[in-house]
Amino acid sequence: MSLFFSRQSSLIAYPQAIEVKRNTPYIPPEIILVILNMLSDDKKTLASCALVNRTFNLHAIPILYHTISFTFPLTFTRFADTIYCVTECSSLIRHLDLSGFSTC
Repeated sequence: MSLFFSRQSSLIAYPQAIEVKRNTPYIPPEIILVILNMLSDDKKTLASCALVNRTFNLHAIPILYHTISFTFPLTFTRFADTIYCVTECSSLIRHLDLSGFSTC
């Protein structure tokens, strides 16, 4: 039985909270990684998957940061600011594509 406090600070029991926890399906991390690798070209969906839970996040973030491409200087500036603040992500970058920048 799970216990929660209401706004009146009285103790309320919610046995169904335990039921939900027990019935949550388990997906092995190896399967999650296979699924996320199939989404490697769809950055928007991959970013959404990173928000599902810790396991998805653990596997999605390295795929998201593996190859970074830029077409506009503004997006590069925002990305550089992010990498400067979150240095753990910078070590995940394997390819940085700046070919979309114009030379003029």
